[in-house]
Amino acid sequence: MGVIVYRSGSDGMHVETAGVDGFYVGLAGTWPTATVSAENNGVEVAGAQGYGLYVGAAGRSGVKVQEANGHGFDVAHTGGNGVQVYAAEDHGLYVHDAGLHGLQIDAAGYAGVNILQSVLDGVFVERAGTAPAVTPSSASNGFEVAGAETYGLYIGSTGASGIRIEDATGNGLYVDAAGGDGVEIHGAGAYAGNFNGDIYVAGACIGCLRGVFGFNAGDSALQPGDIVAIRGVQDTTLDNAPTVWNVVPAGSGGTAVGVVSSRAELELSGSEHAGQRLVPRDGAVQPGEYLVIVTSGPMQVRAETAGGPITAGTRLAVGSGGLARALKTVVVDGVALSEGAPTIGIALEAPQDGLVWVLVSPQ
Repeated sequence: MGVIVYRSGSDGMHVETAGVDGFYVGLAGTWPTATVSAENNGVEVAGAQGYGLYVGAAGRSGVKVQEANGHGFDVAHTGGNGVQVYAAEDHGLYVHDAGLHGLQIDAAGYAGVNILQSVLDGVFVERAGTAPAVTPSSASNGFEVAGAETYGLYIGSTGASGIRIEDATGNGLYVDAAGGDGVEIHGAGAYAGNFNGDIYVAGACIGCLRGVFGFNAGDSALQPGDIVAIRGVQDTTLDNAPTVWNVVPAGSGGTAVGVVSSRAELELSGSEHAGQRLVPRDGAVQPGEYLVIVTSGPMQVRAETAGGPITAGTRLAVGSGGLARALKTVVVDGVALSEGAPTIGIALEAPQDGLVWVLVSPQ
């Protein structure tokens, strides 16, 4: 050994001032390469056959960084683990204050951070930025941010799901209170949110549409805003659509079940599944293609006014060419009577350019 200290009442090794590195190891063991830093470092290991820094046991922190103007801990490249902590009585990795990132991982061949077991939180961030308030949880969480100036969790880009929860005994995703959006997702390639089970919302669902997947069983293309009628249901082996509705354009006076929102196409469910799923896509729906059908909620519908004017509040039925039309009414002895035709919903405005916003609710 280069230096061995069996016991010391104070510092095992003390360097008051160093012009270059405080402690430098050029090569430890028979490691074939060494990479020397151009910086003046407190401790530098240019090459090591085993660990660059090994802490067998520590009563408190294995490595402690009190303050850093840059990264609290920076690992540029490693063939194995960037940081590995087998057991720690206190924190596995603790960063008290960092001028930039507390922990940053540019690239990892396996997991960026892998925590096999933790008594309390797997990862705990007390405060990020200048968060106005800090509210720590009393539970043992996998990932906890007690306070953040902006996002509690931010994901810039991902090839698969932004967040995936394989199994949850309680809620897969729970938002108790948020000053802004509880969950905000932009630019999703498939779904902004994909939930395998039921969804519970205590407050209002603003702008929500209820829809189903369908199959164009007719011999003509369907456009967004077309009213469709049912011709049956077929079973599938798709991961997110065990059944789809076979639909055709609704004829004049026919019973409508919904309005075309968009076409849908097949894609692989993900790297961990061998199946397929349907995802919405823009454009017309050709015969034999899948589509999304809105069965409830606000939706633009193709309409015609030859059968009578349409204004906000007008009840709509299916007219010529499958277009929405005003439900006919007559006045008998001062009483307004409506025809008994099935309806598609209630107009929310007058038509513009052949389309009208409708609160879809087929009856």
